[in-house]
Amino acid sequence: MDEITPDLSVLQEEQTEPVDNLEEDQAEDEAPDEEELKEELDRAFKQLIELAEREDEDLRFPLLRGWKRNDLYMNNIQTIFFDEIARDYRTLDSIMNEMDGNGNSSDIKTVNYYKAYAESIIAALSVQAPNTQFMPDDAEDPEDVETSKAYSKIEELVSKHNNAGLMLIKALTLLYNCGVIFAHNYYREDPNYGTTREPKTTAQVPKSYADLRCKQCGVVVDSGVPMETQPEASTIDCPECGYQGPPDLIVRIEHEDEVTEWADTPKGRSHFDIYGPTYVKAPLYARNQGNMGYLILRLEEHIAKLRTIYPEEELTQGGGDNVRYERWSRLPIQYKGTAPKELTTIRYCWFRPWYYANLEEDLIQLVSNKYPKGVMVAIVGDQIVEARHANIDDEWTASFDPKANFLHAEPAGNAVIPIQDAKNDLFNLGLQSIEYGIPETFVHPKTLNLDNYAKSGATPGMMTQALPPGPDKTLSDGFYTVKAATLSNEYTTFDRNLDQTGQFVSGAMPSIWGGATKVSGDSTASEAAQSRSQSLQRLQLIWESVSVFWSSMMFKCVKDYAQHLRSDDKFTKSENGTFINVWINKSSLQGKVGHVEPELTGSLPQSWAQKKDFVMKLIEMQNPEVGAILLHPNNSELVKRATGMNDLYVPGENDRNKQYQEYYLLSKSQPVSETEGSIPIDIDVDDHMVHMQVLKNILVSAQGIALYIENPSGYQNCILHYRQHQMATQAMTMAPNSGTGVNEPPPSATDTNQG
Repeated sequence: MDEITPDLSVLQEEQTEPVDNLEEDQAEDEAPDEEELKEELDRAFKQLIELAEREDEDLRFPLLRGWKRNDLYMNNIQTIFFDEIARDYRTLDSIMNEMDGNGNSSDIKTVNYYKAYAESIIAALSVQAPNTQFMPDDAEDPEDVETSKAYSKIEELVSKHNNAGLMLIKALTLLYNCGVIFAHNYYREDPNYGTTREPKTTAQVPKSYADLRCKQCGVVVDSGVPMETQPEASTIDCPECGYQGPPDLIVRIEHEDEVTEWADTPKGRSHFDIYGPTYVKAPLYARNQGNMGYLILRLEEHIAKLRTIYPEEELTQGGGDNVRYERWSRLPIQYKGTAPKELTTIRYCWFRPWYYANLEEDLIQLVSNKYPKGVMVAIVGDQIVEARHANIDDEWTASFDPKANFLHAEPAGNAVIPIQDAKNDLFNLGLQSIEYGIPETFVHPKTLNLDNYAKSGATPGMMTQALPPGPDKTLSDGFYTVKAATLSNEYTTFDRNLDQTGQFVSGAMPSIWGGATKVSGDSTASEAAQSRSQSLQRLQLIWESVSVFWSSMMFKCVKDYAQHLRSDDKFTKSENGTFINVWINKSSLQGKVGHVEPELTGSLPQSWAQKKDFVMKLIEMQNPEVGAILLHPNNSELVKRATGMNDLYVPGENDRNKQYQEYYLLSKSQPVSETEGSIPIDIDVDDHMVHMQVLKNILVSAQGIALYIENPSGYQNCILHYRQHQMATQAMTMAPNSGTGVNEPPPSATDTNQG
């Protein structure tokens, strides 16, 4: 075997080392610099934003004018026209002021039917937020079922945090004025929501543990006993040899993680905001949300706020939207086309991955590698201030109108605009006819001296000098009265027809808002109810669209909350006359929720006025079976709220509330023994029949079934409490001195005026 010469080995070493260094240098040269990478990404983002802004630009301007007009009509600014020179709406009063040198306004009156129709529809649809059903991925998987139930609790919490009732009114208003609505859901952490203590740093700390051995036989009696809990004179009882006395201690050291510093972490909440198309730009060709390649949200913010959010960016004051028309459509009407210099427009732009194909080839690969599932870019003026991974469908929900071919549907308010204009014209015509209904009289100057007549006061028997206008004329020939204009019968007929037409095209029929109907003369209550039901049937189209939109939005909010939940959370609510804690356990979120469905029952939710009428009709029936239902302990709260008399006492109410409070205590405790519950009954005071009814109804409900599965001892505690009431009832029935007959149950508080 040939030996390697020293010179050759040295030469090989010298050649190998420079080659490796050369490859590293080449890799460093090929690796893009962070600053260069950011510049390339910013260039790609600006191209995407510019392309999205140019799409449908000319077609969007007329739509913005229409949406702005509807907003003005809603705010009772209706005598308007669009000035192409000023690029803004102007009122007829302002034009009349400019033409009249004296500055006298025409003072055109308006009666806001547009807003009245809108409020009637919104009030009928916003009685309560649409209910959502979270369906488990597998109905036979207990974890999936449990997660679906936990999602329902989270939905209730999210609704409380976002004032869901008010947000529903806002959504319906935007839908009436604009025809399409968008919801943005996001998760935000804030110390104002509360804080949780979490470990910040840990350290390895030695801990002493001991194994206890018998001195006689050497059997390990106990192991892993912390030394700090082991008393000096401790003794053991050996199960093998019966030895009693001090043990042999075998001490060992174990290192464990111990928290050395705690941090207060702010709690978070899942939020959602509702926007109209004046704030959100989406492609007009999109048939549904899946066809949107981009979405742009524009917001006017104070420059100081944006500088606080993005302190590393040098934002210039006065920067804003590059399209004045867009900004004009969003500003409050009080600004009248102008805006404070401190306001700045920030654009949040979401893009789908397939929209990257509009870029240059090298930029497509760059953006796709960095943001493969989508991106959100924030830009102020021409400066990119933020970019992050984002998916449009995870953060946005767009409404869908099945009557429209595309995402942007025709606003319902557009149909009311002609009716509103005609009503204004007709109202002003009638008002002018009444104002000028007093006739004007002309006087011949020879007949009456008007200056002297004006100076004299009117007194009984007053005599005034007057002459005929000529020798062959009478005194009456010196006066001429013009015939005054009078309203024709066609005015009243046309006004009535306009009301009926407006109700028909808007869907706000009189039975919805309590107005007079055709059947209101000698009609019965059932006929009036049928008329209202038929009127609401048309609004069912809007209600179903809103329900689907609302359920999809809430599903995303609830998932967002569940993903960010770090520990068990709770919220309080009033139920059955007492306050309870509703827990959201993190362990209940281990399953999967397949999909979400709105609870579409084919009818709109009933208002409290409708529920009150229904309850009063049941009371008027004077049916014993119906009366027993109304007087059931579980319906006492419903009866009180339906009658509007919260101070009304329903027999058995106190016993009902007491048993509900006892249930919450029983479910969290364990029985004292096998035959005795943790809370004793009061034999002399409790109405045992009412207590048994309430407790049995709870235990057979979904709440009781969950208690049986999750906390069997708490369930058994409730059963023992129920048996105590049952035995007390039997004892009172068999008592010889009781006021009841043989085998006759004692009177209950629901049948007497006691309890």
